[in-house]
Amino acid sequence: MKKKLLAALSASAILLAGCQTDSKPVIGVAQLVDQTSLNIIRDAMLDEFEELGYKDGENVVID
Repeated sequence: MKKKLLAALSASAILLAGCQTDSKPVIGVAQLVDQTSLNIIRDAMLDEFEELGYKDGENVVID
């Protein structure tokens, strides 16, 4: 019985953690090393986001 209660509470915590009060979507970019080719790819991706209308701080948060 305790295991089921713990599982239910854990699932509830995970679901509630996904709820955001901020209406802006958050995009996470993970880059473990600073390398020229990876920097070019990251910059191109951020440029493409802007072309599609996603501007950091205005309608999306890029972290």
